[in-house]
Amino acid sequence: MLDGVWRMPAPHVRAGRGTDSGQRLDDCSGAEQRSKQHAQDGGRNVSYAINHIHLKAHDPAKSAAWWVEAFNFRIISDTVREGPGDRFVTCESENGIRVNISGARTGEALGPGDAGVHEGLEHFGLDSSDLETDIARLEQLGATLLDGPIEGPAARICFMRAPDDVRIELIQRLQG
Repeated sequence: MLDGVWRMPAPHVRAGRGTDSGQRLDDCSGAEQRSKQHAQDGGRNVSYAINHIHLKAHDPAKSAAWWVEAFNFRIISDTVREGPGDRFVTCESENGIRVNISGARTGEALGPGDAGVHEGLEHFGLDSSDLETDIARLEQLGATLLDGPIEGPAARICFMRAPDDVRIELIQRLQG
């Protein structure tokens, strides 16, 4: 922990790293890369990268459109999956993190969201270059300020309720 923030070591699996079979790891999906690296390392000292964030929404297309407008997400696919029967929208953030947004599967009912402080996955954070400007912009798009801005030694932060009761944190790093 550094400055009150938990940090994980960067994953050592890098695109382009070869395998004993001569196949490059960047020719594989993330899960295949981890599996090949795990076998190559004899099952020791393997780091894991976050693959995606998955949000549930009553209207996945409307929710995805909000994230596109609010944070420049890019919609990669929008389908209704056979079998589960849910609408499944795959988005990507500006820094390449996948965010899946889906509705209820056939026979499934979505429980209520919770943008308050709670146990489990509580929020995810997004960088901001100007907290006040982003708060005002996101409020215009329907988000609600929950807490902050809060001044810290290395950053200013706030928490907001995004659509579908998703709790987000905006982080503005301080210069210096």
